[in-house]
Amino acid sequence: MFAHSPYNEGDWTTAHTLKSHSEGTSRLGTEFGTAFSAGDLVGAAGLCHDTGKAYCRWQPGLVAAHQNKTRVGVPHADVGAALLPRALGPAALAILGHHRGLTKIGDLADIGTDPADAARITEATAAFLTEVPQAKALLECDSLIPRPWHTSESVLDVGLRMAFSALVDADYLDTAAHFAGQQSPPSARDLDPDAMVSRYESMRAEKFAPKARTTKTIVDMAALRAELYEHAVSLASLKPGMFTMTAPTGTGKTLTSMGFALHHAAHNRLRRIVMTVPFITITRQNAAVLQEFLGADTVLEHHSGVDTDALPPWARLGMENWDAPVVVTTTVQLLESVFARRPGRMRKLHRLARSVIILDEVQSLPAEMLIPILDVLRVLVEHMGCTVVLCTATQPTFHRLPIWQDLKVQELVAQPAHVAHRAGQRVRYRYWLDPRLTWEQVAADAATRDKALLITNTLKDTLSLYRACQRAAPNHTVVHLSRGMCDQHIVDTLKRIIPLLDGPHNLLVVSTQLIEAGVDIDFPFVYRMWATGEAHAQAAGRCNRHGLLDEGLVTIVDAEGASSPPGYYKAASDMARRYFGPDGLALPDDLDAMNRYFHGIYTALGLTNTRKPRDKSKYPDWLRIQENRFAGNFTDVTEGPHRFRMIEDDTVPVAITSYKSTTVTAADVPALLDELRQHAERPGRADRVTQILRQLQPFVVPMRRSVASRPAVRALLAPVVSDGLYEWRGSYSLETGLETDTPSESFIV
Repeated sequence: MFAHSPYNEGDWTTAHTLKSHSEGTSRLGTEFGTAFSAGDLVGAAGLCHDTGKAYCRWQPGLVAAHQNKTRVGVPHADVGAALLPRALGPAALAILGHHRGLTKIGDLADIGTDPADAARITEATAAFLTEVPQAKALLECDSLIPRPWHTSESVLDVGLRMAFSALVDADYLDTAAHFAGQQSPPSARDLDPDAMVSRYESMRAEKFAPKARTTKTIVDMAALRAELYEHAVSLASLKPGMFTMTAPTGTGKTLTSMGFALHHAAHNRLRRIVMTVPFITITRQNAAVLQEFLGADTVLEHHSGVDTDALPPWARLGMENWDAPVVVTTTVQLLESVFARRPGRMRKLHRLARSVIILDEVQSLPAEMLIPILDVLRVLVEHMGCTVVLCTATQPTFHRLPIWQDLKVQELVAQPAHVAHRAGQRVRYRYWLDPRLTWEQVAADAATRDKALLITNTLKDTLSLYRACQRAAPNHTVVHLSRGMCDQHIVDTLKRIIPLLDGPHNLLVVSTQLIEAGVDIDFPFVYRMWATGEAHAQAAGRCNRHGLLDEGLVTIVDAEGASSPPGYYKAASDMARRYFGPDGLALPDDLDAMNRYFHGIYTALGLTNTRKPRDKSKYPDWLRIQENRFAGNFTDVTEGPHRFRMIEDDTVPVAITSYKSTTVTAADVPALLDELRQHAERPGRADRVTQILRQLQPFVVPMRRSVASRPAVRALLAPVVSDGLYEWRGSYSLETGLETDTPSESFIV
């Protein structure tokens, strides 16, 4: 009996036998599941997941499908899901969904209710047990679900997600090895923390040797960075748990958090480190630094916006599964994978078990989704052997929310308030709030500076202020930055800015808030349009960042006509007026005020309330998500009307073909898209699809789905992979990026 067609075309002696695939998937599943104490569970699911392929009509169907390049057309997942009700219980849903994704636990009760299906299941089961006789021992096996998973509905939800991920990854890897003509897939690349610690510390000592050019501020900042690093590493021997790192921007949080993670992994024999950041641009920045410190073959950078589940099944075999010692990705990629239901997105999830997860710029987590996020992070720490490190200059008060009641959280900075005060001496704040200034007045003041950074809240405002600066400062180089530009365009622009900052050049940079979250750039003057309290502090992190001046100047402006993203951002911007500003209010580096501010926001949003509204129609989305999680309704968590989403308006990835990079060898984007289209139409090499997607990543812009659906815009979008990737055939500006008729709404800023 066969599970897959031959890897040598037409030579059925090279076909993948059902017995070999079942045993191979079980072996890998056991290995993967062991990391979260579910090796027997996933191993059993792996052994039986393709039971339905033993059905008499499925086997000739495979031959016909191979000859005609079609699907077999005979269901098989339900047979394996029905085989072990006692041993697998609700985890049988992983088998039922190993191709199409997790659905609802209640769906298991419907298996075999149709007489024809029942007969097919009976026949296939008997044939399978003859072909794979070791499966008989599982028929009377007691429940294999780990006992701790029954302690709460949330733990069971996360456990089932991890089991599904491990099963799918094992299935994909064993199948991919077959089609590559290999006996088994390559061994997992787990972290070698002792070797990595040695290399990391050596590189760090070399990079941070004393420099000749110094000011008092430079010396003070270098001493502060060293103190933060040494203290964090001194706590690395603590057991895995929940940690925070509250340190101002420019104090080396990225390298300090990674240093802690490496030492901590060495002490606790953890498997990998996953670092997440809010923007794609920063993943490239951080990945480049870490590849230099740890080696390019150690660090995987993953932030593809392409919907991998829109790819044909064979192509998904090569999708990223985070089989790397260090992974640098976006917060969206991580959390949308955690709350996903389809195999392409979820196959990497089990790699989180016994890992260090660094969430950088954690203040950017969407408040509307905080409760499910914090709940899952807690489960990962308490039940999956993870350590989570929350890094930011503006630490939210998560520990005061009921969802983290009684959870121990360890701070990695000795005295955060004292550190904030020391670092805050780099800058001085100035407030221009009344009267409100026009864009022309803001631009005129900025034009009196030789170099300044101006940050707005929306793409519409960025474009307006950019044009105003061009008019007001004809002798300056004026640069625009936003997520309307593809990632490579942003990176190239940042590289163009850096040398202009060092020389006698006049420079104005107008950017959306993408520049605030971890971008290593340093201006003597920063203008920040009124925003959230944390945004004010993050903007200050781009001012006199490296201490080259005795003091930088941050100007907070309440501009006339300025807009703000809806939802949390608008509410938090309004809340910030109560706590920060002139006339006796606090400055953004006041951590006590920041704590009160965050708690005020969370109270206003109802996140501190332990009682549900009596009227279910008034349930916030996060509460409905939690109820669906606890009910085993994976479909509605991901795709329902009140689904989990990191971004208010879903986006579609759009590939830009007209941008040509000036700093790297430009990928032939049109040729890559044509090749991807060909792969979508007929089988090919899964690893080649992965290579193509990696090459395309820097040339993709996220467009809001509400904009992409408009007829005038839709006409300029050519599908590449179903609904997973589009080619943009409209105009693209080398100044401001992708252009549509509705720039104020079009992009993630």
